[in-house]
Amino acid sequence: TAVEEWKEKNRKLALLNVLTFGLAGYGYRSFHSLKQHNKDNVLFVYKVGESIESMDSLFVGIHQLAVSGNLVGYPALPRISLLLRWASVATSLLTLPVLASDIHKKLAYTDTGRKHWRDQTGLPVFFFHQTELCGSFVFILVALVYRPWGIVFVMGIIWS
Repeated sequence: TAVEEWKEKNRKLALLNVLTFGLAGYGYRSFHSLKQHNKDNVLFVYKVGESIESMDSLFVGIHQLAVSGNLVGYPALPRISLLLRWASVATSLLTLPVLASDIHKKLAYTDTGRKHWRDQTGLPVFFFHQTELCGSFVFILVALVYRPWGIVFVMGIIWS
């Protein structure tokens, strides 16, 4: 998205975005969108990119929590690693439903064919997507049963 900043003639932010590996652009766009009460398309691209990483991190984290200390050859995680892994899972369980809720709101207010969605935004949509994520943890059991390639099959099922 430094390219987007460059196209918009915001050269200093584009350079700063490259030097901070995208954090400056995300922060600038977030602050700007908060002031205007509207998320622009570039911020949306940032959030989608974050959600891809978050989804991968979620399933790898849940898989690691499931196997560490439970399968032969996989020792239990040290306390700090365990804490960090659970924190990673928790942040993924927050960021993914927030993106889904944002997509839902964006479609409800920009697509005229979905005006009936406007009264279905907010926490119910957030919790619906969160329960969908938690329900998909069943696939981790499939991954454990069909080791060692089970996680690859599961991720293919999820992303298809």
